[in-house]
Amino acid sequence: MMAEKNKMMVPGTAKADGDSPDLPLSECVRLAMRQYFDQLDGYEASDVYNMVMGEIEKPMIEVVLEECGQNQSKAAQLLGLSRSTLRKKLAEYDIRTSGWEASRLRNMAKLALRAKLIRP
Repeated sequence: MMAEKNKMMVPGTAKADGDSPDLPLSECVRLAMRQYFDQLDGYEASDVYNMVMGEIEKPMIEVVLEECGQNQSKAAQLLGLSRSTLRKKLAEYDIRTSGWEASRLRNMAKLALRAKLIRP
């Protein structure tokens, strides 16, 4: 089955027999949500929106960052987000890019240098 340009297809997701047709991601979400509610077994659901968004958004951002070589500007563009929104989401999900530690150390060094320059 040929995927439409802006429609994600998930290969082999309809059946467990290995001979499954591809399903749109939206249908996979629909099936997962139905399964979630079926398994509640009388318990009340809450905060479903944030739960689902967290399950989908974090791995999506991680994979896009990998595809973009950890380049946040490229990843933000690919995701259709501003760079500042992407950075907020990286912090929210505690996603650290490969240059995160080096950047943190540079910023600490800059702050230390400024502190020395300001003090008499």
